[in-house]
Amino acid sequence: MARKGLVVLFLIACIFLSSAFFQASYLATEGRPTFPTDDTYIYFQYARQLALGHPFQYNTGDEPTTGMTSILYWLLMSFGYLIGFRGELQVLFAFLVGFAGLFTSTWLVYRTVERLIGRGAGIAASFLFCLNGQVVWGYLAGLEIPLFTSVLLLSVYSFLKDIEGRSYMRTSIACAVLALSRPEGLVVGCFVAFFLLYANLARGGERPVRFRPSALLVLVPIGVSLLYLSVNKAVAGQFSPTTASTKSMWNFPDFFRILYASSQFILDAARGLFGAAYPSSAEVGFSGTSTVAYFAPFALLLFLLGAFFGCAREIRDRVPAGFSLILSVFLLGTGFAAFTSANGFQHHRYLIPFYSLFIISMVAGIQNLSEWISRDEHRRALRNGIVAYLMLLSGFGLVNAFTQYTFEGVMIRTTTTATADWIRENLEEDDVVGIVDAGILRYSGGRRTVDLLGLTTRRFFARWMAGWGAVVEELSHMPGDERPAYVIMMPSFGKLTPGIEPVYSIMGEKIYEPWPVYVSGQAVFRTDYAALDSGRLPRFESGDWTVVDSLDVGYMLDEERCGYSTLTSLPAVRFDVGLHSASYDDEPVTADCGRVILEGERFSVRTVPGKALRVVLRSARTFRTFRYSPVSDGYVDSEVRAFNPVEMLVDGRRLAGAGISTPSRDRWHETVLEVPSEFVKRDRTTIVVRGSYNSFHYWFYQKPE
Repeated sequence: MARKGLVVLFLIACIFLSSAFFQASYLATEGRPTFPTDDTYIYFQYARQLALGHPFQYNTGDEPTTGMTSILYWLLMSFGYLIGFRGELQVLFAFLVGFAGLFTSTWLVYRTVERLIGRGAGIAASFLFCLNGQVVWGYLAGLEIPLFTSVLLLSVYSFLKDIEGRSYMRTSIACAVLALSRPEGLVVGCFVAFFLLYANLARGGERPVRFRPSALLVLVPIGVSLLYLSVNKAVAGQFSPTTASTKSMWNFPDFFRILYASSQFILDAARGLFGAAYPSSAEVGFSGTSTVAYFAPFALLLFLLGAFFGCAREIRDRVPAGFSLILSVFLLGTGFAAFTSANGFQHHRYLIPFYSLFIISMVAGIQNLSEWISRDEHRRALRNGIVAYLMLLSGFGLVNAFTQYTFEGVMIRTTTTATADWIRENLEEDDVVGIVDAGILRYSGGRRTVDLLGLTTRRFFARWMAGWGAVVEELSHMPGDERPAYVIMMPSFGKLTPGIEPVYSIMGEKIYEPWPVYVSGQAVFRTDYAALDSGRLPRFESGDWTVVDSLDVGYMLDEERCGYSTLTSLPAVRFDVGLHSASYDDEPVTADCGRVILEGERFSVRTVPGKALRVVLRSARTFRTFRYSPVSDGYVDSEVRAFNPVEMLVDGRRLAGAGISTPSRDRWHETVLEVPSEFVKRDRTTIVVRGSYNSFHYWFYQKPE
């Protein structure tokens, strides 16, 4: 078949697949096709804001955020909005982008394998790619996957072209675009560019290689990457997008936990996704979905026979080329996912772009296997038989993904879009809504939102990873007119999210919940901050003493301002910021967030030199929170003694006789620690409290002049 005929064949296949998925979603949602992921609509909202002249603002007037993971896809969606694809028509535009990406990637898989192995192998690889159900799901989910994967494949193909002529132009441009496609594209793009430089120099053999000025083009991806990082830093105060950073394990780095989670993710992905060794009920990664319908049994073996054998052959010949690059990029990409988030969320979408490289190597493995174990006259039959087996199971996997795609869209429509429609019709235009799913509720709901996960609301960035008590503390410190009057959450989110209980403390009356057609939907709750607000001030009778500083434990801005840290010698154990509710004698219930203290705290506060200092600590005898460790997570109940002697250091000087009292199990108690004037010598005093107790709030008093 001529190359033009293959183009037509691939085009027909992609049109058929895309049309089937779109039509199924259209019919199942009664004419309102819906993508199976809420994150797609985050792109739509940022795109609309850019088109309206408010770049990086999820709500007009918000602090800027980079909640769009791919800056290039964001610009593409904004272009769609500008040319008329608005409202629900934006779904159609994103779907057309997905179709175009599927066709482009299928063609690039063919051209790459054709150059590496041969024409027949290229045809087999391209169909194994476009018939893979999870690939099609990812491309038609409205996310940046088709853009990123197409540019990734273009980078690999450009590399193969450039090493032949020892040039750099194609690859450098492709890698520069790759750096803007996703955060891992920055790492992969720079790697591919420098691997090309290494390959071109190494292919000189024993002859000296003359430096070519064109080699400096490999610096272009570096320059684009630095520009991208600088924009992120200038806009949102951090180098990576807020969506990626919020989910990253590195927000509160713990070497042992990261090592354990990442290695477990790699092992599970190897056995479950690529090796098909787990039952369909198994999960891979945090929030992982089932491993069914990804790759056929023995796919991993074929990949190893293709990638590692091809790479070993190139190393032996000292000619780095295609297989060395493909294996390196595959390991780099999957390793990036493992060591940043270890997240298996939504069909393991962070790995889908690298399935293309897996399939390319798998087809190479079929080629190698047939040459090793079969006679010349039987090789073609063996190759065709293995490809037919893989195609057959890919077909079943495609049907599985087709069904999942359709009904996931229906679930989004019935659980989230229905709520968005309700808040648009029933809430006041100036109402503020707290959410944990930031896409449809904002894009279709039309009301100002506060993203409690911090993907699109800057002040909540990564708070939830310190514990949901930190999220509630952030809410309690917001000005009244900026606080959410409502919180919207799916019941299933609470069940799947350990330590979520502090948020329940502000959730009052449930005023709406969509009918649970499949699962419970996004329920709307009024908020009640009375218990939190009552805890802002101590009950300590200060007399003529005045507050010079305070430290609200669990409130991240306070902790950062005071250089706060907990003291512990236990590796890899972390306790959430939790919430405790109790009362002072006969008063109404007061809620406050705090921490379990195992060995002590350190902080610095404002003071007036030469004046005595009174340190008032709110504490409780019992406190329930969530504990994380590398191998065992779970709730813990911290119960301390009625009186806990502590060692107190003030600017390094030991203060004798200190202790923390919590005489009652069901009451708040405030302990006053007296610091003599001779201990206070500076305008900032560093205090270390060593002991075991539950810490919630500090106030610091001195007498005025």
